[in-house]
Amino acid sequence: MRLHLGRLSRAVVTCALALSGAGCGTASTSAEPTRTSGEARDGRRAGQDGLAEGASASAPAHAPHADGTSAGGTTGTSAAAPACVGHAPPVEVGRVDDARLTEISGLAASRTQPGVLYANNDSGEPYARFFALRATGEVLAEIRLADHDAEDLEELALGPGPDGRDAVYLADIGDNEAREGRRPRASIHVLRVPEPEIASTPRSEALVLTQVERFALRYPERPVDAEAFFVDPAQGDLYLLGKVSYGPAPLFVARAPLSSEHANLLVLLGEILPAGDLGDAITASSLDVSGARLAVRTYRDLFLFVRAPGEPWLETLSHPVRLPRLHERQGEAIAFTPEGAILSITEGEHAPVWRLAPCP
Repeated sequence: MRLHLGRLSRAVVTCALALSGAGCGTASTSAEPTRTSGEARDGRRAGQDGLAEGASASAPAHAPHADGTSAGGTTGTSAAAPACVGHAPPVEVGRVDDARLTEISGLAASRTQPGVLYANNDSGEPYARFFALRATGEVLAEIRLADHDAEDLEELALGPGPDGRDAVYLADIGDNEAREGRRPRASIHVLRVPEPEIASTPRSEALVLTQVERFALRYPERPVDAEAFFVDPAQGDLYLLGKVSYGPAPLFVARAPLSSEHANLLVLLGEILPAGDLGDAITASSLDVSGARLAVRTYRDLFLFVRAPGEPWLETLSHPVRLPRLHERQGEAIAFTPEGAILSITEGEHAPVWRLAPCP
């Protein structure tokens, strides 16, 4: 099945910071960032053919907004300002000046340790590892997974562990060979470790984790390349969005409980057609702590999807809300903070850390 997102309008409803310091309005999505120092209904088509040309990316009237409220009307020429549907323009809050972190591809924010972020590099790592850091860019710890390696780590997410507490999921899911029509990987994997305790001061030696679970994942048909991955915070299901340069992007799920003894089958839920302004490869995703708001980004753009209670993810992903553009060189990492802000870091040296605050 395929859901056509259609063409999104060039100007969409976003949150903007008014000169008065409050309110949300209609803003251009190409506004320059501010710098500072610091898924029942799987077969349903979205509006038959998706959003019409010129329609707001905030979807139909009365659709739930990012803050959980209802629009209660339509956008357009109404004199009343639309309700808040997104986040404010990005503000630079830090820089990652660490030679060990120059290809950041995954990002997550701790929900139990305020201010702590987790990030991983792309392919080329000597062993399976990730890093703890602050939003300022300061690295607090290198965290290694004992006796485990990885081929192409692309994403990192928090989700429930076997004891009910938060765990870190490292998604070894990249497969450029599959995307380019060459010989794909024999298997992909997800590694799970209990969330470590991070000290407030940087540690000089690597923190080695020995309690590691490894889950092999198997595609139902041909393998695909993927960089976007998220974990259902209540059920523990794993979701993957395929990285497709042109045409439909597949959405897969591996249902919990997961097995470490045999390969877990990925189920194809459907396809999302990244047409029009969403016509770029999906490189990252992040699910907020409530499990209701999903941020998805491409190399160039950032989108928010708001899930109604009990709604299938495939349906949710038919209602995009465009967020302010980040103007990053190669954006591949985003994360929701517990407070609802979105953080983004690009690949490269001296990578800036951007923060998009939720609209008031």
